[in-house]
Amino acid sequence: MHRPTARRPRGVAALALGVLLLGLNAAVAADLRTWSDATGKFTIKAKFVSLNDGKVTLEQEDGSKVEIELTKLSAADQKLATDLAKGDDNPFKPKSGSAAQAEPALAAVDWSGARTVELTPAQSEWKVSVGATPSVEGLVQQPVRLPPKGNFFEHAKGLVLNPVCKRAALGYTLNDPRQKGNSRTRVVLCDLTAGKVLGTATAPGHFAPVALSDDGNRVLVRRDEFGHSNQDRLEVWKLDGANVTKTLRWVPYDDLHGGERDVKWATFLDDQRAVSVSGSGKLVVWQLEPLKPLYSLLIQGNCIPGLSPDRNFLAFATGHDVGVLDVGAGRVVALQATPDMQFPALAFSPSGKKLACAAFDKLYVWDTATGKQERESGYYGLHVGGQAVWTDDDHILLGNRTLFDLETQVKVWDYHGHELVQYLGGKCWFEVSQGERAPGALVPATVPQANVTAALKKAMAEPDFFVLKPGTTVAIDVSPLPDTDQREKVRAALVEKLQANGCQVGESGTITLTALTEVGKEREVSYHTFGRIGMKSYKVKEHFSRVKFVYQGKSAWETTAGNVPFFVHLKEGQTMEQYLKEHEKPNYDWFTKVALPKLLTKPTGRPTLGSSQVTTAGVR
Repeated sequence: MHRPTARRPRGVAALALGVLLLGLNAAVAADLRTWSDATGKFTIKAKFVSLNDGKVTLEQEDGSKVEIELTKLSAADQKLATDLAKGDDNPFKPKSGSAAQAEPALAAVDWSGARTVELTPAQSEWKVSVGATPSVEGLVQQPVRLPPKGNFFEHAKGLVLNPVCKRAALGYTLNDPRQKGNSRTRVVLCDLTAGKVLGTATAPGHFAPVALSDDGNRVLVRRDEFGHSNQDRLEVWKLDGANVTKTLRWVPYDDLHGGERDVKWATFLDDQRAVSVSGSGKLVVWQLEPLKPLYSLLIQGNCIPGLSPDRNFLAFATGHDVGVLDVGAGRVVALQATPDMQFPALAFSPSGKKLACAAFDKLYVWDTATGKQERESGYYGLHVGGQAVWTDDDHILLGNRTLFDLETQVKVWDYHGHELVQYLGGKCWFEVSQGERAPGALVPATVPQANVTAALKKAMAEPDFFVLKPGTTVAIDVSPLPDTDQREKVRAALVEKLQANGCQVGESGTITLTALTEVGKEREVSYHTFGRIGMKSYKVKEHFSRVKFVYQGKSAWETTAGNVPFFVHLKEGQTMEQYLKEHEKPNYDWFTKVALPKLLTKPTGRPTLGSSQVTTAGVR
């Protein structure tokens, strides 16, 4: 006699098996494992995230994510990724630990309570006392390993360091033309004392980090899309590993239009305050919680202010003056006249004792305490682009790569191989990438290195290293000027400038200063009228005025000015067409205003004395 056997329905068994397999898939997806490409040459330790449109997303141990086409994985990993993707349909999959938080609404800006700061210092004499630079100790001396870029189209957009939390935040944006509408930003947070990545978070859209908070977990970012008025938004992101929580979003200059509303520069002042500058030069200090503008100050458009090491003062330019703002009191404490400076970027030295302004073609340095000008140096052929990073109180890195020695006024060294650089704790921190191939690095280095100092000392020992210096006899050539009646006027102006620099003038000069004019082409120029939307174009014939120092047939230095102005101030009743027509001629008055260098080195055809390659292993 057989005992009847209880038979489980086949559908229940299949469901149980399916749930078991899905559970295994979920476990595999949640675990780190080694993935291989189809060639077997490359591997990566990561966990599965998703499979969409034939592309597999994997997350590495440090939280960074990489993307690879499914067909480029090994056959076994292709099958596993496909199975794991099917597991996403599991009706019994566990509830996520935390739901994605929706973006907060744009905070409204109420200007009714904001006061306007006047450009009138309380005292006529320049007196500024900058506090001691906070000591930054315990930073690693070796490169900090960074995750590789996830895509060829990913670009570094910002590096910000904070001396209080001793952390760094790096921002990267991706705009793959093959995946329209899939732009995103990746932020990497690093601990500079432990020398490791704390997390990598991603968010949709293009943003550039502009500041890192003292607590080390909040990043101030700026919208960074292409085109005017597409850099108009600031956001505060709270980072937690791979997660981004947006705590504040606002358009600082919602009362402006076009490029004037773009955020040119911004940073944290402390946990409760931030400061920003618009493309038109509207500087605003903000209270963050709740958001409100405290006060505003109108400075020069396209000016990059400099924040003092103690974060109590902000240096700025107006176009005709350089000034210092006490950010706590909200008042200008120092102001003095300067030459017109185009695209000025200001920065305090690490000690706070010196203030520099890197403009379009010149570097100005003042004593912070007294406002006394210590240097006015030209840097012919160098594109600064608003980037001026002090490496110590005697050297400054211009345009992210060219080291300038203040004492000799020499472009000493060129650094290349990196994308971004900032200063902290006596070191320059270079961001170096190897693309998708391998991890990048945040590389600390003392600048200048010993070999750079030795190279400058050796060069200066050569008797003809400086071809222009106080005491040099200079020959003047004004014969290329087409207007003969202007030649003597120009010559007299140049003689006066050379003698003021300590030089002599004579026919037997070892170096020649030449003045000339050139006629250019007719071109179309556009101007924006303040207070109005849009731009209007005009046709104008170009004329150029130029001076250059020539040594043994080679140009040692030159500078040029055109007749097409950046800014126009019309007289009452005057039209733009009339103004431009009046200026369609050589500008001889410019020769009386041009500033000449006091020191020039022998032209060698090389921009600097030498160069160094920055790699993930260090500076070579």
